[in-house]
Amino acid sequence: MAKSLLTSEPPYSRFKRITFPAIQKGNGFYVSKIPVGWTIYVANPVAAKQLLLKSDNFPKSHRRLDTTGEKGTAAQFVGRDNVVLSNGEVWKKQRKIMNPVFHRSMPIKTVASLIPLLFLAIEEANGRIPINPRMKDFTLDALGLTILDFDFKALQGDPDNWTSTYKLVMQSISDPISNVFCALERLLVYVYPKRRRSADAVAKLNAKFDQVISKKREELQNGIFSNKPDNEKDLVTLMLEAGMQEDISITNEELRHNMAVLFLAGHDSTSNTLSFCLYHLAKNKRVQQKLREEIINILGDDDMDIVPSLEELKQMKYMNMVIKENLRLNMPVDLLLPRYKYCS
Repeated sequence: MAKSLLTSEPPYSRFKRITFPAIQKGNGFYVSKIPVGWTIYVANPVAAKQLLLKSDNFPKSHRRLDTTGEKGTAAQFVGRDNVVLSNGEVWKKQRKIMNPVFHRSMPIKTVASLIPLLFLAIEEANGRIPINPRMKDFTLDALGLTILDFDFKALQGDPDNWTSTYKLVMQSISDPISNVFCALERLLVYVYPKRRRSADAVAKLNAKFDQVISKKREELQNGIFSNKPDNEKDLVTLMLEAGMQEDISITNEELRHNMAVLFLAGHDSTSNTLSFCLYHLAKNKRVQQKLREEIINILGDDDMDIVPSLEELKQMKYMNMVIKENLRLNMPVDLLLPRYKYCS
């Protein structure tokens, strides 16, 4: 397993060669020491359900953060107090803050505003389109606008270098050298230039997030968002409003960590899902044509840009089937956060 990770073996190949045989041999369980110590992996659905529902006995583990240390990229960027990593009372507080995020309507207009830029990027490719990089750019711009109303301008060529800063932070979180030799953090900064650049990138991105949060607090106090519908508000604004309604004090750091974990959870998963969906549509022409006919039947075929309404999207039954089948074939997440056994 260690050799597979260090040689960058594709996940599918690793799963087929190592993981799946281990799962079959262990009736849905297997043990591995990689990446951060001996862990029992649960692929048995009955056992997995029991483990996830009994969070008091199986709280989320922070072992990776403990291993990489407080100066590590992950700890500096996402922290421990976000809604994904926290437990108990801390999690309950974060969940109240995040409630609007999980119940909001789709930000259709915000995402639709990026489509012309995506089409322009496709046209400039002159027929040969590197689809995954373009989907990553599109998804980053969409997340930036919906989470904090900030434009990374990834589809516009990254003129302000925010996209490259973000990518460096993400690469650092999964960098094997930084993670394996995390105990030598002070030395790595001097002997491993990428680690120094990563530390600077995290500090720069955190400062930008803090700046955005402070601005949102001020705008909220001035009533700027009072007449704006919730589905077109950014998530930072919704979280701040939720804190005010629940009478919960939210620090900038807590908000920043929750913003960061939304990027971490949503960027690669969404962009890869979109890439796979386009791949399957290109490969299956009959499905592509049937989907196209459904969209034209609902939105029309006029030579003009049309932003679909929520009701029109709900009418696209075949589109929904295509999305679900794509998720079945290429699930965006294959592992959940590790947990530890609190008591016997």
